[in-house]
Amino acid sequence: MLLTDGTNAINTFPTPLGGAYSSWGFPASARLGTNYGTDQRTGLDAKTRDVCNKIKATGVKIYTIGLMITDTAGQSLLSECSSGSGYYYDSPTATQLQSVFDEIAKKISKLRIAS
Repeated sequence: MLLTDGTNAINTFPTPLGGAYSSWGFPASARLGTNYGTDQRTGLDAKTRDVCNKIKATGVKIYTIGLMITDTAGQSLLSECSSGSGYYYDSPTATQLQSVFDEIAKKISKLRIAS
């Protein structure tokens, strides 16, 4: 399950290395593209797609939930990252999260009898 409250972004500020250090290093390392000093969303979106595709290729089902995301590109990315129709949920408010979790729980909880 992937739950996020925003779209992919590293907002940087002017420094000799292109901004603050993150899990991707300094922006000047170009690990997310060469457009450092600005929002590096394109690189982050590509890495998100790559991870999701690799996970789905192993047969793991991915449920995605966008919490209060009004950006259509962010919603599309989460929908694409999910395992298909019925696996992406948009939760416009935090209070709606419980019903989203309840719906997912109903889908994934099945009676299993094993010996």
